[in-house]
Amino acid sequence: MPTLYVLITFSICWIFIESTFLISNKLVIENHSNYSNDTFLNSFRLLALFLLIGTIIFMSNLQSEFDFQKYYFVCPL
Repeated sequence: MPTLYVLITFSICWIFIESTFLISNKLVIENHSNYSNDTFLNSFRLLALFLLIGTIIFMSNLQSEFDFQKYYFVCPL
């Protein structure tokens, strides 16, 4: 079940990140050399994929009894 929480959270955050990149790319004056922007986005996506895979491996294999409440906390106001 904690893996499902991580996947849902990651998906929601990634939708916001991609929409921010899309909106900011549309608002910028047209540049003919988008190579650096595409390279950055692909590197960012690859990093996010590695972090997601690492989190899932940590939660499923390296922790025999993963206690979600142990790692999840909300900072008090």
